[in-house]
Amino acid sequence: MGLEMANREEMSNVDRAWLRMEHPSNLMMVTSLLTTKEKLDYDDLLILLNDRLMQFDRFRQKVSYERGFLEDIYWEDVPDFDPADHISRTKLSNKSSRKELEDLVGELMSTPLDYDKPLWHITMVENAKEGSALIIRLHHCIADGNALVRVLLSMMSNTKVKVLKRTSGKKEEKPSFLDPITDVVLNVWVAAETIVKFSYNVITSPLKVFGWVKNAVEGSVSLGKLVFRWPDPKTILKQELQNKKLAAWSGEISLDEIKEIRKHAGTTVNDVIVSATAGALRSYLMKRGEDTTDMNIRAAIPVDIRRRNDGFDLGNKFGLVFLSLPVGLDDSKERLIEQKKRMDDLKNSPEAFVSFLVLKSMGAAPKEIEDLVINIIGTKTSLVLTNVPGPKHPIYLAGTQVENIMFWVPQAGRVGLGVSVISYNNKVRIGVATDEKIIPDPEKIVAAFELELQQMKKDIVLT
Repeated sequence: MGLEMANREEMSNVDRAWLRMEHPSNLMMVTSLLTTKEKLDYDDLLILLNDRLMQFDRFRQKVSYERGFLEDIYWEDVPDFDPADHISRTKLSNKSSRKELEDLVGELMSTPLDYDKPLWHITMVENAKEGSALIIRLHHCIADGNALVRVLLSMMSNTKVKVLKRTSGKKEEKPSFLDPITDVVLNVWVAAETIVKFSYNVITSPLKVFGWVKNAVEGSVSLGKLVFRWPDPKTILKQELQNKKLAAWSGEISLDEIKEIRKHAGTTVNDVIVSATAGALRSYLMKRGEDTTDMNIRAAIPVDIRRRNDGFDLGNKFGLVFLSLPVGLDDSKERLIEQKKRMDDLKNSPEAFVSFLVLKSMGAAPKEIEDLVINIIGTKTSLVLTNVPGPKHPIYLAGTQVENIMFWVPQAGRVGLGVSVISYNNKVRIGVATDEKIIPDPEKIVAAFELELQQMKKDIVLT
């Protein structure tokens, strides 16, 4: 019994909360797509996984349960674990088919992970154009989206040199194998201009944290505001979900052009991206017959609350803010100004910190209570929106240059739309994940986003 206990670790309450949110209509997986310019060698990938990914315990552990009143949940080591068991290899019938790759991503988003194994899987597409593609799925109970992308970056290099298998079998508490450029990339990431910066007020000001917790405990101010808000309008986005997911993503969008809009408008890059999302949803909803007059819909936005030196900590360390998108405003400049105002109002809000405490509490409560809270929150929002800054320069995976990186986060409860934005190599891509029942054509939202950026440039920069 002593040996068995030594190989187990109790799951944190917040990770329990995300584990128990799993539902057939909304699987709790973070999905990432990574493409390379040249073909990736399978054996080199396996060496890399053994050398680097296996440094993180969670990738060698499965979830185990002890039934009881509140059901104890543990991380348990898998004996003789082999990462090759978590890699599938496939080929496209047409290596240049974007649609075929999109369909494959959507199919995998709809496919549950194997709970008898550690909750992650890599599908290696061996003939995506002239290179390869990796579709990486990770259960949300292991890590949130920010942690996942940082782990992926830990496998990267700034050169074409392949990673050689280490002779030492010693496991390190945190990765110390990063080359200098990748290490700098991670530091730049954490300091980048993004919604993630909201969290620094929490981390750097203990007195402010104490004041927020005092308010949350004594008056439940922020939680009450969330629970008692009016539900989002009953648009096509608020229908019952099914279990077929669809994925789409954009071509490369110049980050410099977004910065140009930001400069002329006196806003942030993030303000521009969020406002373009609001404009794209306005356009899409109108084409689907919705009356968007005076319409506002809320986006749930993850906010990283890690300290700067916690970049490689797995688990879920984020809260949520709920941002109202002014989709009823027609003029792109007016919409951007209003969006900035609403964003600025959130920056000094305790909402992210309080929502993290709520998630933590839900993990310790009976599942029925958690389901109730998730359903209540689901009525208040119509989409999940994430914006993550990636490396500014080309990076390499096992000696092959990474061409593009994309990711999608899951949507809990009744929410069936996720919009993800990531920058890499001075380019931006938007990804859209949807439930087929509510949005059968996510590529149209992607196209509307690209058109909205063009309109913003015309209205704000060229006038």
